[in-house]
Amino acid sequence: MVGLRGQGFWVEALVALKKAYRIVYASDPKTSQVLARLETMEAFPSEVQPFIDFIKRSQRGISN
Repeated sequence: MVGLRGQGFWVEALVALKKAYRIVYASDPKTSQVLARLETMEAFPSEVQPFIDFIKRSQRGISN
């Protein structure tokens, strides 16, 4: 978060990224269910989309 703040990310974007991160790593490990949950949440700022795209493109999963 400190690095992103230093790159000029808005507070709203940082809060949204933190929320998306918590959804991913504190929920069911199945990627499809995580993506479905992210897509049903309120609209995230555009800064969160690269994180969601990374999860979609992942072939091997995102965590152990």
